[in-house]
Amino acid sequence: MAASLTGTAPGDIGSPVTISIAGLSLPAKVARIKADEFAVSFEGSAALKPDLIRLIYSGRYSAQVSAVRPTQVVGAILSRLTR
Repeated sequence: MAASLTGTAPGDIGSPVTISIAGLSLPAKVARIKADEFAVSFEGSAALKPDLIRLIYSGRYSAQVSAVRPTQVVGAILSRLTR
């Protein structure tokens, strides 16, 4: 499971990090770095999985899509196709 975050990456790709959010401390690694954002990949601990699912699918961290921008979707698809 991965999450994208805004800002400067706290280390190089593969660097271990701890994400503290909503009372949880989640071990993760830097998975991807871009200009103004980075992504982390959460460790696959079976014990943390229920907490992650609850965090993502409830409250203000909901994974529900609030709006779809067709031009951005097409741009993202074209970007993936050209990789």
